[in-house]
Amino acid sequence: MTAVDSKRAIIVPLALVWLAFTFVNLGKAAHVDDAAHLEIARWIAAHPLHPMSGLVDWSDGPAPIHQLNQPHLFFYLLALVGPSLIGAQLVVAAFGALGLASFHAWWRRYVGPQGEVLGPALLFLGPAYVPGQNVMTDAPLLALWCAFGAGLVARSTRGLVLAAVACAAACLVKYTSLVLLPILALDVVLRGRDARRLLLVLLIPIGTLAAWSLFNLYDYGGVHLVGRPIESARFSALEAAGITFGRGALWILTLGAVSPFVIAMIPALRDEPRWRRAALISAIAIVVLTVATQLIAAHVPPMRGETIAHSAARAVFFVAGIAVIALVVRSARIVEDETRVTTVLVVWLALTALFVIVLSPFVAVRHLLLVLPIAMTVIARAHLTALTSIAARPFLNAAVGLTVALGMLLGISDRRWAERYREVAAREGDASVASGLRTFFVGHWGWQWHAARAGLEPYVPGRTELRSGDRIIRPWLVDQPAWDERDAPRLHLAHVEEIAPAPLDWLRTTTDRLGYYSVWHGLPFTISNAPVERFETWIVDRATSLQREPLEASQASDSRTRSSEQRAPRL
Repeated sequence: MTAVDSKRAIIVPLALVWLAFTFVNLGKAAHVDDAAHLEIARWIAAHPLHPMSGLVDWSDGPAPIHQLNQPHLFFYLLALVGPSLIGAQLVVAAFGALGLASFHAWWRRYVGPQGEVLGPALLFLGPAYVPGQNVMTDAPLLALWCAFGAGLVARSTRGLVLAAVACAAACLVKYTSLVLLPILALDVVLRGRDARRLLLVLLIPIGTLAAWSLFNLYDYGGVHLVGRPIESARFSALEAAGITFGRGALWILTLGAVSPFVIAMIPALRDEPRWRRAALISAIAIVVLTVATQLIAAHVPPMRGETIAHSAARAVFFVAGIAVIALVVRSARIVEDETRVTTVLVVWLALTALFVIVLSPFVAVRHLLLVLPIAMTVIARAHLTALTSIAARPFLNAAVGLTVALGMLLGISDRRWAERYREVAAREGDASVASGLRTFFVGHWGWQWHAARAGLEPYVPGRTELRSGDRIIRPWLVDQPAWDERDAPRLHLAHVEEIAPAPLDWLRTTTDRLGYYSVWHGLPFTISNAPVERFETWIVDRATSLQREPLEASQASDSRTRSSEQRAPRL
């Protein structure tokens, strides 16, 4: 095979992978955090020197942008291309190409040429990436983290500088990337005494953060980095410890759910002396956890009615997550010729997990996305020979098939879910014009984006002045504020529309138990034939045949969406 043919054998399949995950996201209706990100980008387009001085409606009402959690590099890029939904999706697609190329380089340098297409394909076609592209910061962040990893595994000063630049850019996309600073320093220190002068590369991300902070002072008079609220500060030490423990368990569960590649490891472990014992313990653990969850669910209101299948899936995901962690630790011990890089990668994974578990207000699949390339490369580096053997072929095929099937089917069902909000918003906008009645909407995420563009007015508790006959359209699943206590007695439920699921909606990211975007009492993804969404129409000062009973359930929904532990994407 010539050099050209060899290059083509890599570029063509990687390009097909890029087309596949881009196809699922391109043209997707606005979803989850899209509305806030696009509104911020619109403000930046008009006020580029004061990006955090504007207002965005993303909680109980319009609030200053600087109260939200994210820095603004990604939003500046969105402003540069429009901003529009399709333009933003093209930016995400460009980051996807960067991430795919960077992870390929990382894999080839650290793992080797074997699997250099398969490894990136499993990451970018898997259930953690395909559904969660949207216009979220985590997909671009993954690309920059992969570029950082590619620089770390390189054995050159140029690679180290690349890692430092990627670190600086990543810190301006999401503050989770602060964990890259100690990782960069550790990598330099482990290179030896002669290389410690390279610690100067730390000035690149540190200087970038300093410049960003000075810009914040000019913009709105504060330093955004140090102004981020720490969720655990609201609780006592005992409560914080309990919450952290619970998030740790959810982190492990979510890791197992998005790591079907672990199936490929079964042949590599069957020859281990302790294999049968570990397999037996795992089977017993799944049974015990399933039974325990069923018993606990009966006493935890949000979990009541959980099926045995749901509890069993929870147990399988948790045990799979433990297996991935054990494999990473074991693999790090086996690798002998790349100890510096392997040590850095394992510490990187541990610090990222600690950051999410301790500092994030909730656990979501997108939080686990960032550690997957680390786990995959460390495991593959130690077990690649066993993974590519003939005996392992059926298990490898099963792992690939399940990974891609979950990724694409979840991506499609999530796209269809997002589309429901666009369809209903357009219809209600037309109905409002035809009837002449003022129509409001309540709720954020993509619903907010489409409802506003359909001509509906936002209902803001304490600010919106309702008149008799006004209508309010309220979806059931999106994050939303509670009714204003002065308005609640005047509201009457007039109509409920439930969107029935089609077969492509059965495997889904989120139900009324939350899930993919906030894993709490739900699963990262699940099979369900429940309605895809429920839209309620409330009328002001006009009693209807449905009367007032559903209002109590509505207020229960308010508690569900407003709980900090259950709140889905809070930027």
